[in-house]
Amino acid sequence: PVTPAPVTHIAVVNNDDAEPLWLIEVSDEALTVRTTDFLAESAENDYELWMVPANGEAPISLGVLPETGQWATNVPDILRSPDISALAVSKEPPGGSPNGAPTEVLYISPLTAV
Repeated sequence: PVTPAPVTHIAVVNNDDAEPLWLIEVSDEALTVRTTDFLAESAENDYELWMVPANGEAPISLGVLPETGQWATNVPDILRSPDISALAVSKEPPGGSPNGAPTEVLYISPLTAV
């Protein structure tokens, strides 16, 4: 059996009531996002995940988040940087941000080393 790479960082994206919506794990190989039962699906909008650089530069999109189940992808090189301030989730039109920038930031979560 293949042993997955150990998780190096985690983030929990909570709503305003401190209920977890997405659980995010980063390893040397993968970025994995799991939804929780607290997340309400939206047919009108998508949610997009952003990396917020600590140097104040513009957020960088990591992709549209799932509204059910799990999503995994190869870990983007930008998540290997030690200069990450936080992860953010924005509400976007279907398909994600139309201009490469967050439209309406809903949630911000620290990315914590484990």
